[in-house]
Amino acid sequence: MQLKRLTRHEVEAARKLIAGKQRYICPICKGQLSRVKGDKKKTGALDHCHTTGLVRGILCINCNGLEGKIKGLAQRGQHNLEGGYLEWLNNLVNYLNEKPKYNILHPLHKTPEEKRIEKNKKAQKKRIADKKKLNKGLK
Repeated sequence: MQLKRLTRHEVEAARKLIAGKQRYICPICKGQLSRVKGDKKKTGALDHCHTTGLVRGILCINCNGLEGKIKGLAQRGQHNLEGGYLEWLNNLVNYLNEKPKYNILHPLHKTPEEKRIEKNKKAQKKRIADKKKLNKGLK
């Protein structure tokens, strides 16, 4: 099979064709891609493999940027794994899907109730400070 290298002028047409085949859906976040030319943030990016140069699809701008950052960080974390960064990412997903093994809470973790109480205390302090400022201004 002969590979075709797109010219810069062919990118927009290729993006539109591939996005149509994807039903204008980002394959990672499942967000809607725009059909309107010029809306760069929503039309998406022509994503490609940086090793082979082959186009993989159209990703929304957010997912395309995150994919590159995550790949770079995963490559730093791979530590001689035979499967490289993809094995590291797979291990990460498996780790995050595991149920916690230890029945102890992290010291910085706050429950939703603790967060609510903290938020209310801050709001109360602000109301008191605002009332003091108002009273000073009236004198």
